[in-house]
Amino acid sequence: MRWSYLAVGRNLDDSRSWRFFSMLFPIPPEILRKRKGVRAILLPRDWERTTPRWKTIDYRASIAGARLAKRFAAEEGIFLDAKGRVREGTMTNVFSLSGDRALTPPVSAGILPGVVRGWVIRNARRVGLRVEERPFLSARLREGAFLTSSLTGMAPLKTLDGKPCRPPGEAFLRLRELYLDEVRRGKI
Repeated sequence: MRWSYLAVGRNLDDSRSWRFFSMLFPIPPEILRKRKGVRAILLPRDWERTTPRWKTIDYRASIAGARLAKRFAAEEGIFLDAKGRVREGTMTNVFSLSGDRALTPPVSAGILPGVVRGWVIRNARRVGLRVEERPFLSARLREGAFLTSSLTGMAPLKTLDGKPCRPPGEAFLRLRELYLDEVRRGKI
């Protein structure tokens, strides 16, 4: 669903010059495929969205990253900082799993604080995971990771730069089932 508030009149100070529009689209097949697992690539260091932390209409870096990923037969590109630490995906937030810990970059790293990311942070304890918001190197992603977004939900990271990643494990599967249950019941 896309919501827009558009100016349709000349006098922008007049409330009658504005109209609310909503558009409903089916979820694209490529998004449905990503729910089963995502192939990702690491984007060049220091690529980032023009307005980190804010969802705006300037998607140039994300579009460029998604196009680069597609050239390498992947569905997602992962933004890194200058030190090679994970920021976020072009359309997703990122979690790395290690034992009972789930790591995700802090918002201060210049990421968009996604809705599903927030749900994971609030609910991970229900399946025995401790979430730590701290920087981590991209190498951790191969040890088990998952991506989150409003459309994709929670998807395991299958490959990174063409190399297989360890499946995120049982705790991830239980957490994803909790999330899907809440979505089905309309709690999210």
